Amino acid sequence: WLLLTSRGNLQVNSMEALDEALRNNQPLYIAYYLKEELSSLWSLKTRSEASRHLDNWLIKAENSGVKVFENTAKWLIRMKEHILNWFKWPLTSAKLEAFNGKIRRLLKNTCGLRDQEYMFLRIRDLVDAKF
Repeated sequence: WLLLTSRGNLQVNSMEALDEALRNNQPLYIAYYLKEELSSLWSLKTRSEASRHLDNWLIKAENSGVKVFENTAKWLIRMKEHILNWFKWPLTSAKLEAFNGKIRRLLKNTCGLRDQEYMFLRIRDLVDAKF
């Protein structure tokens, strides 16, 4: 849990536990800081900044000695242009995926709906619902 949480969201005692774990395990230390550095990519404003940041990260990941990050770097090199396209067109499918999740929960909670008209009304009602 400590490794998946951003340092800014940790409490003081959790930060101390994380620092202790990172001091005792070099590959874990490398992996944690590579993860944090990659996540900072999305806070950049321009495509050129992001491209430089990603290139630097890819070099560090390839030379990290951590097999998972070396493989991830190889994959990200192939996906680089797709990732950088977000800085040109910042569109995601997050809202659509969230709505699909609401529909799945609705169908699960109602054990399936056989009346299609009623199901359509319930789905339309989800658009206005506050979860």
